[in-house]
Amino acid sequence: MFIVNLKRALPSLTHSENRIAAYLVDNFQSVKDLTSYELAERAEVGQSTIIRFSQKLGYKSYKDLYDDLIKSSLNDMDISSVSPEEDTVETNEKLYRSYDATLKEVMDYNPVQTIDIIVDRLYLAEKVFCFGAQSSNILAKLFTNRLLEIGIEAYNSEDNFVVISLLKKMKKNDVAFFVSSSGESTVTNKLARFAKQQGVTLITITGIQDNTLKRMSDYSLCCPEFIIYTNFKSITNRCSQLFLIDCIYLNLWKKDPERHNKSIRELDDITRPEFGGLPLLPDEEFSFPENHRKK
Repeated sequence: MFIVNLKRALPSLTHSENRIAAYLVDNFQSVKDLTSYELAERAEVGQSTIIRFSQKLGYKSYKDLYDDLIKSSLNDMDISSVSPEEDTVETNEKLYRSYDATLKEVMDYNPVQTIDIIVDRLYLAEKVFCFGAQSSNILAKLFTNRLLEIGIEAYNSEDNFVVISLLKKMKKNDVAFFVSSSGESTVTNKLARFAKQQGVTLITITGIQDNTLKRMSDYSLCCPEFIIYTNFKSITNRCSQLFLIDCIYLNLWKKDPERHNKSIRELDDITRPEFGGLPLLPDEEFSFPENHRKK
């Protein structure tokens, strides 16, 4: 249960708490004899941080965490930290195992029926607005482009005023698609709440832990964190989010492949002039007028 609890808590861990987690994972055999004071010294954090870390993982005390930890097997702790001394092959193999384990968990956490419902809601929507704060917006932009590619009217913006303006124009059958690993981003949750007030369907991709965004959602897909530590923190999980986005995209394409393929072809015709689309403008179109040239 320790690894399960750690994965659930990962998005909310502070830098100091990540140091504790990294030390526990990387020194699994030796930490079984450590008191909270000794663990604090080894992880270079305060003893009170050990207590807060234990509670954040769902334990009442460090003793409860310790009791759960000593019941864990080496197989449970297979995911370890990356050391500057190891070679490239060892690092890459650790990352591969983490990706592999994470994607298996994604399949377990997200029933096919939920993905089918989400695909149906997106297919019937007149408009889809995709949003994520900071790095999560990379995924939101990617999904927006996927939808536009197959002819679904989709929007994305990081400007709060533009977001609110777009959400105000959305109707009951439209969809707001939000991405947040922690589910506790203040901006994301405020905008999600506003979307709900507009009556649109709120679909989210978030962590496996209970969080505010998930509780607001009409439909939510869960992304477990994979655990590969450096001496600073765990790697932010993106592979599970990318996997779910592509699952939705491909199953959405299957709803009407003839129509969606037509949209893809039209886009190709416009963006690839060499295949009969809009011709490139001649070079002189880009030159400055004579009186604007530098003398």
